[in-house]
Order: sequence, then C-alpha cells, then structure tokens
Amino acid sequence: KLVTGVRRVLFRSAFIYENRWRVQRFGTKASIVDPLTSEATSVEAELSKLAGILGEDADALGCRKEFDRWRTILTMGTAADRQIEIFDDARAAGQTRIAALRLVMAWLADETIAETSIS
Repeated sequence: KLVTGVRRVLFRSAFIYENRWRVQRFGTKASIVDPLTSEATSVEAELSKLAGILGEDADALGCRKEFDRWRTILTMGTAADRQIEIFDDARAAGQTRIAALRLVMAWLADETIAETSIS
C-alpha cells in the first residue's frame, strides 16, 4: 500500500509540473491533466472545480473579489497568451522566427518597465 501511495503522489506531482508547463507554453487554452482522475481537462474546468472548493474560504477571508479574478484572467488571457499571440501574428505577417521572438522580448521589456514604474 505504501508503494502505491508513493506512486500516486509522484504521478500527481508529475501532472502538476506538466500542467504548469502546458499553461506557461499554451496559455489558458491549454489542455491539462486532472491530477486526481488522470483525465484530460481544460484550465477553465479545473479552475471552476477549485473555485467551488475554495470559494467559502475566500469569503471567510474577505478576498472574494481577488479570488474571482481567475475568471477575468481566463477571459482576457495571461502573459503567456499574449506572447503566443504576438509571436503568431508576427509569423503570419511574414516575420522570421527571430524577428517574431524579438517582438515578444520587446513586449516583455515594455511590460516589465510598466509594472516596475507602477510599484
């Protein structure tokens, strides 16, 4: 039983790392693996489940507005979504891979500067 339990923990950890990579690489539209069922799911479906589980805690802590921000992120996208969009748009416009990556790096620099100046 101990070996089986250890395997489950290792598989769940592997799924979590894989899911993190997929979301970083593909954004909020990524297909991920539910670590409890080992079935493919969407980021939105997984976050909806977590919101149902953790919503009462957010209310108790008085941070429901911040907690519900995940819905906005799904709608508007993440930085990964924006980077993919910039790259894909540049490639579709005929830019080389290197030129498209430079546009992504310029956007990242601009966003970093903007965030730094807000703080």
